[in-house]
Formats: sequence, structure tokens, C-alpha cells
Amino acid sequence: MRETITRKNFYRYFFYLFLLSIPLQTRKVFLTEYSFYTGSFTEYGTIFLYLSDIILILAFVSLLIFNSDITKKGLAELKNKSGKITPNKIFNAMLLLLAWFVISALANRDYPEISLFRLLKSAEMILLAFFIFSTIRDKHFLSSSLFIIAISGFLQSILSIYQFVFQHNLFTSPLLHKLTGETILSPALPGIAKIGEGGEKLIRAYGTLPHPNLLGGFLIFSFFISLFLYLCHKDKLLSRFYFRLNKRGKRFNRYIASTLWIVLFTSQLLALTLTFSRSAWIGGVISSTILIYFLSRYTKIVSRETIFKDIRNRCKEMTISALILLSLVISNFSLFSDRLYQNISIEASSNSQSTKLPQNNTFADRSFFNIVSRETISQNPLLGSGPGTAVFQIEPYLQNNSRSDKIESWQYQPPHNLYLLSASELGIPGFLIFIYLIIGSIKQSLKKIVSRETISSERIFKACILSILSGLLFIGFFDHYLWTLQQGQIVFWASIGLLLI
Repeated sequence: MRETITRKNFYRYFFYLFLLSIPLQTRKVFLTEYSFYTGSFTEYGTIFLYLSDIILILAFVSLLIFNSDITKKGLAELKNKSGKITPNKIFNAMLLLLAWFVISALANRDYPEISLFRLLKSAEMILLAFFIFSTIRDKHFLSSSLFIIAISGFLQSILSIYQFVFQHNLFTSPLLHKLTGETILSPALPGIAKIGEGGEKLIRAYGTLPHPNLLGGFLIFSFFISLFLYLCHKDKLLSRFYFRLNKRGKRFNRYIASTLWIVLFTSQLLALTLTFSRSAWIGGVISSTILIYFLSRYTKIVSRETIFKDIRNRCKEMTISALILLSLVISNFSLFSDRLYQNISIEASSNSQSTKLPQNNTFADRSFFNIVSRETISQNPLLGSGPGTAVFQIEPYLQNNSRSDKIESWQYQPPHNLYLLSASELGIPGFLIFIYLIIGSIKQSLKKIVSRETISSERIFKACILSILSGLLFIGFFDHYLWTLQQGQIVFWASIGLLLI
């Protein structure tokens, strides 16, 4: 039965649009006095208003105006204080984290515009988590929202595969570039992420996101959500969205649906592979391992005694997709193996490694950024340097260590470590609050997974989202985008919100 658009469900359609807009870089740029801090444009010294920001605000405003009782029910549920770990305590930790953002920003007034922007962005992400917690309870709304995320991941995958195969961006129209935010790509352009040593360079898949690593994180998010839909809605989801089954065409449509699942999985897995993001690769493996454990231990989807029979009967589309991907990887094994070991050597024999400036070596550069953040923490252990100010600590670090060297503008980056970055900007108390809400969310979902009262589909849902968060938390050891970039923040906080519903 089709749902009629009314004022009461405006918020749902705004939220659907928001989910589609997550990977887009459509945004309005507001320059600040720090936008050219490094001599050229600096992402981390600039303020942005994304299309996804506007749509999320419209979704929340329409919810408050036309359906405020849903918000009231969500707030009422947060008053439940029974148990050691409850959504109430986790959301209180979120509010405490936001308060610490305010305190840190007030204590560090050197970059007020950037700190205020980061504060507002953090408030928006907490609002997103609460919106998901309070609204996505209806099964139809949940499955529709998750399906849109899966479709968004599929579209990004098709675009990414095109970019890698043809080695250039898809859109040539300036208007489409502005609307989607697709990066202009070419192996000859500087600043574009590439693979290959010495000889021919190949660009990595970007999609419409700002970097292949971020695309990798988004594809982990969309893939495991697709996997949940497959495990719990395999026989009806695509039929409901695309087909009106009848008795004569039922078998034919079932074959079509099976083919669509294979295409959906294969495209996302292949695009994840073509990002050549090592942290995303390993994060995906970790997520898969955790999910397989929970499925085999706490659900009947995969029986330990009949695992091969279950895979053949229940997961044949997933198995076919995995075999297709494996054959492609094996046929191009040298390309992937070269990437695995690219730039891993950091000249360990050098005694002065800890004070070396970035040398355009992945691990050496990140080591330098992390050293800067550790010094920032040691100098500002209580309140940090202030929200959004990590890149501005590089110059003081060089001065404090009597370094007259100059580094390139692109080398002014935050530490590529979520945990060091949060501690350096907010101080150790802010970092501990952040870690508490992560651990609390995980414990709350684990309690649901192991409970005998939890129905199978909810266990699978919690296991899939927990697997996503586990992969993202691993990526957090090697990248900063879950804290600094729009799409990364949305994926992270949406995962937290989904764990709590």
C-alpha cells in the first residue's frame, strides 16, 4: 500500500532526501580570515553550509511543527533510567560533550569563527542521532530509510567504477559538478589520490565524496545496511519497491530480484576495493568478522552445524558477489598487492624520524601529524586547543621546536587519528566523554543482541549496525574524517543513532 504524502509525514520525505544527499558535496562556502591560512585554500579554516544540512533542518522543523508528539515520545523514552546503560545516559553524555565543546571554545578564543562552526556542527550531529532515535520506529519507515541508503551506496559505486575504469570524472557540466560536488579527476592533476609507483599512475575511486578513504567508509556503511535488508527482507523488499508480483510472473520476477541483489552487492564491494583505502579494506574485514560471529552465535540465519547449506540456500546472491569480486582481485593481484605495501617504509633507520617534516609518505606524514597532536595534548590536557583548531597547532609546534623549515600548504592537516584529534581539540575530559558515549552505545546494543527476548530481525539489525561502527572505529585509528568532514560525521552519528533505536 502506497503512503500518501501529508503534513504529518513531511519529515519522512525530507529525511529520505537527506539520506540521498549524504555523499554529495553540494555546499555554500563562507570564507573566513583563516581560509588561506596556509597560503592557499584551507578546508579546515573555512565554514560550509551543505545541502544535507538544509534538508536535515527541514526534516526536524517539519517534525516539530506537524508531528511534535513523536518528539515528545522520544523525550519521554529518554526519561527511562532503568539499567546500567540506557539511551538516557548516552544522550546525556552527548549533551555533556556538547557542553564541553562550548567550554573548550570559550577557553580558546584564538579562532572563534572556526570553533563556533565546529560547535554548531556537533550540535547538528547530536540532533541527527536524536532524530533517528525518536522517529525511526515504524518498520516501513525504517526499511524505506535503509533501502535509500543502500541505493545511495549503489549509485556511488557505479560512479566510482566508471571513474576508475575511464580514469576521469563522469560529469563535464560545471553545473553538475557544483550540484554533486564530484572532484575533477585526472592522473595528470596534482593533489589527486593515485596508486602506482614510478610508472603509470591510476586515480583511485572518489564517487562524489572528497577523498577515496571517505568513500570507503561510506561504502562500509551502505554495504552492511544492504546486507541487513538482504538477510531480513530478501524475499519482499525489491518486490515491494519494483514489482507487482502475479502468479504467472512470480518466478521470473524472483530471478530479477536475485540478479538485482547480486548487482547491488557486487558493485559496492568492487567500488570499496577500487578506493584502494587500506584502512577501509581492513575495516570492512573487521566488520565482516564481527557480523559473522554474531550471526553464527546468536541468530538462526547462519547455523554453525549447517553453515555451507545455509550459505547455499539463503545467501547464494552474496556468495556469487563475493566470488565475482575474488576473481577480479586475483586477476589484478599485483595492483592490489602493490597498494598494500605502498609507502609503508618510514625510514625506520633514521634517528631523527620523530622530528621529520612530512615527506609525502603516507605513514611518515601521519606520524608527524600525530606527534603534533600529542604535544598539543601535553600542553593543553584539560581543555585542548579548541574545536576545529588542530591544523593551527602545526606552526606553533615548529616554532617551539626551533624549526625554520616551511611545509607545503596541503601538509597542514589534522592528525589522522580520531582519538588523538578529539583529545587534542577538547582535552582529556572531552575525549573521555566521547569514548563513554561510544562504549555506552556498544554495550546497549550488545545487551539487545544477547537477550533471549530480542526477536531475530532486531538481533540481525543490531549486529549489522554494530559491525559498521566497529569498522568505523578501526578506521578512526588511521583517519580523521569521522570528526572533521561532513559525510564522515553523518555516517558516524547516524550509526550511533541506529544503535539506540
